[in-house]
Amino acid sequence: EKDCKIVRLVMMSGVLCAANVLLAVCFSCLLGTCAAIDSDMYFYFSEESRRCFVEELPQDTILIGAYKSPEHTKKASMIKVYDPENKQVFKEPAELNGRFAYQTQQAGEYTVCVEADHEKKGWPSRGGSAKFHLKLEVHGRETETIVGDNAKTHQLTSLEKELESLDSRIDLILRDLEYSKKQEVHFRNQSERINSRIMWWSLLQTLLLLLSGVWQIVHLKNFFRAKKLV
Repeated sequence: EKDCKIVRLVMMSGVLCAANVLLAVCFSCLLGTCAAIDSDMYFYFSEESRRCFVEELPQDTILIGAYKSPEHTKKASMIKVYDPENKQVFKEPAELNGRFAYQTQQAGEYTVCVEADHEKKGWPSRGGSAKFHLKLEVHGRETETIVGDNAKTHQLTSLEKELESLDSRIDLILRDLEYSKKQEVHFRNQSERINSRIMWWSLLQTLLLLLSGVWQIVHLKNFFRAKKLV
C-alpha cells in the first residue's frame, strides 16, 4: 500500500509539472504572438513609385521603425507616416541606418511609406531602384528598447528589464483588446443600422404594394361600373 501511495504521489506531481509547463508555454506564446507587432521587410523602390505598409494600431501605442539604406549616398530616401485620416504626421530623411518612433494619437490604420527624397540630388538620370530594409515594431509604452540609454540611466538589472518588457507587452495586449471591443461595437452598430434600414424598406415596399392593389381594385371597379358590367 505504501508503494502504491508513493507511485500515486509521483504520478500526481508529474501531472502538475506538465500542467505548469503547458501553462507557461501557452502564456509565452500569447505574449509572443499578441503582445507586439514585428514586421521585418526587405524591398526595392524607385524614384517614381513608393512602397507603403499599413498597420492597424490602437491609440497611445508607439510605432518603432529601424531601417538600413545601403544606397543612401547615391539614392536618397524619405520615410513618412500617415494617420487614419491620411494626414502626414511624421517625416524624416533616411540615413545609412537609423531608427524612428511615433506615438499614435488615435486608433486606426497607419501607413508607413518609403519614397525617393526629391529634395536631395543623387538619383541617376535613368532612375532605377534602391534597396531598403525596414523593421517595424509596436510597443504599449516606452521601454529601454525605445529610449536607448534608459537602461544605463536607471541601472536596471536583467530581471527588471524583463519585467519592464513584460509590462509593456501586457499594456499592448490590453490596448489591443480595448481597440477590438470598440471595433466590435462599431460594427455591431453598423449592422443594426443596416438591418433597421432593410426592415423599413421592406415595410415601405409592402405598403406600396398594398396601396397599388387597392388602387387597382378601385380603378377596375369604377371601370366595370362605367361599362355597366357590374
